[in-house]
Amino acid sequence: LPPKVGAKTFYAILWEARNFTSDLQNAEIRAKLPANVKWENVFWPKDARITFDAGASEVRWSLGSVKAGTGVITPALTAAFQISLTPSETDIGDSPGLVNEAKFSALDTFTNQNLEARVAPLSIRLTEDLNVTSRDWEVVR
Repeated sequence: LPPKVGAKTFYAILWEARNFTSDLQNAEIRAKLPANVKWENVFWPKDARITFDAGASEVRWSLGSVKAGTGVITPALTAAFQISLTPSETDIGDSPGLVNEAKFSALDTFTNQNLEARVAPLSIRLTEDLNVTSRDWEVVR
């Protein structure tokens, strides 16, 4: 870090699912990758149902059933996947995106309602990562 024009920089994206109330079914998280971000086909845990649709450039984590209290009483469900960013000249001084808006969907089994939540896009401006500084948040030559 920081990412350099024409050089591949690898990132690990960690998704975490928590559920406070009713049991959920058919839970999944989907997000598209920007054009200059590539799926590296590395994910954890190995038995996670994480897939990548290259045609749509979309990552999908099928969680299935998520019990009430997950991430509160019991551990949160977590999965991670690796991507790479290869910035171009037009990205110099910018903080390119890594993952577009993520969408969570599931069926609430108590209310029988479909739920949906959205998570803001993620860029290389990783303010919550204490291992990087603001110098690492912009593409350089």
